Formats: sequence, C-alpha cells, structure tokens
Amino acid sequence: MNTVCLIGKVKNKPEIIETSKGSKVAKILLDVNRNFPNSNGVIESEVYQVQLWRGIADQFKDCINPGMTVGIKGRLTANNWETSAGNKIYSAEIIAEHISFIHTTPSAQKEAV
Repeated sequence: MNTVCLIGKVKNKPEIIETSKGSKVAKILLDVNRNFPNSNGVIESEVYQVQLWRGIADQFKDCINPGMTVGIKGRLTANNWETSAGNKIYSAEIIAEHISFIHTTPSAQKEAV
C-alpha cells in the first residue's frame, strides 16, 4: 500500500508546466510540522515537494496560495539518477490525488479572489 496523508502550510504559488507529452503538472512545497518537540521544546517542520498532475493542477492552480493550510492525500514516488561523477542520487516526492482546504490566512484569501 502506498498512501501518504499530510497537513501543512503551502510555501509557494503553483505554476503549471506542460510535459513533452502534453500533461500538465504543478509543484508546491508543503511545510509540515512534526508531531513532537525537539530536545529544546521547539516543534520543527519539514518541507515536502508535492506534484499536482493534470486535472488537479488545473483545478487548484489559481486557488492555492502561500500560507494556506491544506490536507494532501496521495502517494509517494521515488526517483533516482546517476550524476556525471557516477554517484547515485535518490529522491522522493508526493503525488497529490486529493487536496482539502483546511485554513487560509487573510493574505492568502485576498490573493485567491
């Protein structure tokens, strides 16, 4: 089973690009708080890259703004490649299948209008 559910704050406005095969994709960065404090009592966060494909990219490109809190349900995709120096690089991204708006900041609401 490959299911990812995250709730976090959007860090950037998505911009749609079109792949060489004509598919639309947009990427957002999602800042997600950990559910426990570090040794200093501070809640840290991690930033994840989320891909929005085809209809989801079209549907949400104009209404997702930085500062909004959204819920993302999707799946994890793994990528790997080899550098010119021969080192293997691994990365993972989330592909969104469903987005829920949880909270918007006043500035994010103004930008969405």
